[in-house]
Amino acid sequence: MTQLRRKRVLWKQQMLSSLEASYAKLRDYYKETDKMRGHIYAVCTMLSPDSRFQFFLSDDWADAKELRDQYRVAFRDALSPIQERLTNA
Repeated sequence: MTQLRRKRVLWKQQMLSSLEASYAKLRDYYKETDKMRGHIYAVCTMLSPDSRFQFFLSDDWADAKELRDQYRVAFRDALSPIQERLTNA
């Protein structure tokens, strides 16, 4: 988006405006997932076969150790009832 900020052509300015609005909307949606019981977004990401917890170890998450720890606890909490059922079966 930084490259588009320098552009003066109308359609490129409109594209930048649309991208910024989309980015803001996504940011709002992702904030809402943090409020969900048990960090559902993070738990689902960890269950995804192509990313697992490695997703939260990427460079984008370098400054988010506290969040990673919260997500790890939420993951354990979400799966503990299932784990208990399987061990008692």
